[in-house]
Amino acid sequence: ALGRLVVKANVALGGRGKRGLVAVCPNFADAKKQAGRILGVKVEGHPIPEVLVEEAIDYEGGEHFVALSETRDGLALFLAAKVGGVDIESVWETHVKKLKVEVDDRPDLAKFVKQAGFGAKTADVCEFVGKLVECFWAEDAEYIEINPFVFAKGGGIVALDTVLKLDGVAHFRHPDWDFEFSEFGAAADKPVEREIKEIDKKIKGSVKLTVIPGKGKIAILPAGGGASLFTADAVVSLGATLANYCEYSGAPPAFAVEALADKVFNLPGITDVIINGGIANFTDVYKTFGGIIAAMKKNKRKLVSKKIRLWVRRGGPNEQIALPMIGKLAEEGFLIEVYDRHYGLTDVVDMAIAAQKKGGSK
Repeated sequence: ALGRLVVKANVALGGRGKRGLVAVCPNFADAKKQAGRILGVKVEGHPIPEVLVEEAIDYEGGEHFVALSETRDGLALFLAAKVGGVDIESVWETHVKKLKVEVDDRPDLAKFVKQAGFGAKTADVCEFVGKLVECFWAEDAEYIEINPFVFAKGGGIVALDTVLKLDGVAHFRHPDWDFEFSEFGAAADKPVEREIKEIDKKIKGSVKLTVIPGKGKIAILPAGGGASLFTADAVVSLGATLANYCEYSGAPPAFAVEALADKVFNLPGITDVIINGGIANFTDVYKTFGGIIAAMKKNKRKLVSKKIRLWVRRGGPNEQIALPMIGKLAEEGFLIEVYDRHYGLTDVVDMAIAAQKKGGSK
């Protein structure tokens, strides 16, 4: 039979204990109840995507702390005995010992571990920390924190909670890395975001979409990462509300751009869509606009009936065909304005916000 269990929110977030996202449970029934409670919590706008359920560990000698952090010359090793847990910051200056380790160095840890206060357990902790240093170098880590680790009554060192951050740029050296890199909330992708991610994995080029929580009024559909950043920044800087962040780049196929545009046009509560980009070198404006036009026609009823304004600014291969083609849709009832390379990238943002202010909406 299962004994005591620990339930904790499985998210990349500090202070879970203080937030009530960790529970020690006397039995499975209580663990099930606590799991349901934790899964119902939202943190920073994100629901908790999953929980970890682990067997409670009986241990002795207190709770301990260790962390390894990347530095310019190698790593910094932090270690403390009997003060691990949620309030480690409060004793950082008085109890946490620090050791600098140069790149690929395997330091003699005995003196350092003893100074940290591990006494008779020094040899065990030296072996444990030494393996962490090896792991840090071998796995291209940027940060490892185990808080706390304990000495189990049955013998051995047990890590009760671990944070590990890897260098995603080193992915090519690690074919065994079969997971996605993400920050807190990434596991809680909305269905539309997951659909675009799946398309992005299968195509040449790229399509990206992030839906921003809230009631943003301006949606963006830029071509290229630089254009997306400038556009999003312009919207926010001018005091308007952004409904999403997205981009398409690298000459993606029209069907992928159509799928992305379809999701953008269906964002709830939007009044304007910015369809812009710089002057492309090889992304065919005619082909990608074909995808956008297909999505416009698919969503014609919504776009026209809700009087959603479409602001287009683009330049690049076949722009002389693509811009008149998309502009002609005004004859079908779409509220669309089209501008070429001779207008500034974010001029259409100014126009959209001016139209919103005239209509009394942000």
